[in-house]
Amino acid sequence: MKNTLFKNGWAVSAMAAAAMALSLLGAGPSAASETAQASTQKTPPASAPAAQQSTATVLWDHWYTVNVEPNYHYAYYNERVERKKGRLHVQSRMWKQEEGFINEEQLGSFSEDGPELRPIFFNFHSAYRTNEVTIDANVSGKALAVKIRQGTQDAPPIKRVIANKDIFSSFFPVWVGIQLKAGKSRASFHAVLEDNQELAFRAVPGNIRVEKPDEFSQKSGTTKLLVDHNGLKSVWYVENTGAATRIEMRSQHAIVEKVSEKQARAFLGEGH
Repeated sequence: MKNTLFKNGWAVSAMAAAAMALSLLGAGPSAASETAQASTQKTPPASAPAAQQSTATVLWDHWYTVNVEPNYHYAYYNERVERKKGRLHVQSRMWKQEEGFINEEQLGSFSEDGPELRPIFFNFHSAYRTNEVTIDANVSGKALAVKIRQGTQDAPPIKRVIANKDIFSSFFPVWVGIQLKAGKSRASFHAVLEDNQELAFRAVPGNIRVEKPDEFSQKSGTTKLLVDHNGLKSVWYVENTGAATRIEMRSQHAIVEKVSEKQARAFLGEGH
């Protein structure tokens, strides 16, 4: 059975959920080629040299593994957040083990570089065996326009109104960092899940609450958060930036952990 534990960019992701997901859109679909790669590669390419990324300020570039208890190695992903030409850019790539196959998802999204993280555009691409899905979305004013291609077929376009405080879900960690910097112990949000066709890209409500430090948060120097996203509760341990160090999704018996790139690439077995 195909594991549907995660529905997007922030491990929710990732994407992920939960914290997760992954590729980039430019001013239109043609610009997506900057980061959207073909998903048939057996071994993921190495990170781009710093010299090629000198025009951007990297806020973080982290690797994560997703383990489903007791010990099923489900996925790993890379999340890179940068400030670029007055915008914020989240780039994520995930590799998932499903039905004996390694499937890849990519998400790239842009927002305004401001406290409200106003959405600009995103591109999502996934490959499950031979089935491919590409989603391109642009925001003009308060209008979100989404184009979806499944294989060689174009689905009917979707249009939706974006409210003032709606964010793309891939920017959730950035949003968390903004709340922590403002000294907030509680805050609410509405996030558009970049791969959620079932909801027709409606913003989903959620909230966070800072919890008392525990042993892990004290040892790791992180802040412990209780996150409730549309009724799905999870515990996040985050850095001052909002980047996750560990995510516990107890109802799904899943753990997301920040690891080295080498550990992440070895997580699904040799050659991945």
